Amino acid sequence: MPGIETKGGAFTGALLQGRSAVITGGSRGIGRAIAERFHEAGAQLAIIDLPQALAQARLPADWRQAACDFRTRGAEQTMTAIAADFGQTDIVVANAGVVPTWRRIEELDLEEWNEVFRINVAGVALALKCFAPALSRSKAASAIVMASLNAHKPHPRQALYT
Repeated sequence: MPGIETKGGAFTGALLQGRSAVITGGSRGIGRAIAERFHEAGAQLAIIDLPQALAQARLPADWRQAACDFRTRGAEQTMTAIAADFGQTDIVVANAGVVPTWRRIEELDLEEWNEVFRINVAGVALALKCFAPALSRSKAASAIVMASLNAHKPHPRQALYT
C-alpha cells in the first residue's frame, strides 16, 4: 500500500496517525505488545488495567492510563467515567483477561468461576458498552475482542477458562 512501509513484516510509519486506541489489560503481555505496535503506527493510546499492574508497568509518558478492576461492583461506573474522560476513541481492544488455575470440571470452584467470568466475559461486554458512544462518533471505528485458542480446542484441565 502506498505510504505504508514494513520492517521485518511489521508496519511502520503513520498507519494509525490521528486515531486513538483504548486497550484493556494493556500494561503487560499481549495487551502491551498490541499497544506498542499501535504506538509505532501512530495511534494515541489509552491503557486500562488493574492499579497494581499500571504501577509496575512503566508506560511511556504519552500513553494515557486509567485503573479499573472488572471484579468490583463499581466497575461499570469507573469504565463509564474513563470513557467520558478519554473522549475520542477510534479503536477498542478488549484484551483484559486472566488464566485461572488448571483443574478438571469436578474440581471447579464457583467463586473463582465468578471472578474469571467478571474479568474475561463481563469485562469485554463492559468495555464495549462503555466505549460504544465514542466508537459510534468515529469515522473509522474498530472493536477488537481477544480470545484464546482454548475457544477452538478446549483443554480438559482448563474447564473454567474454556
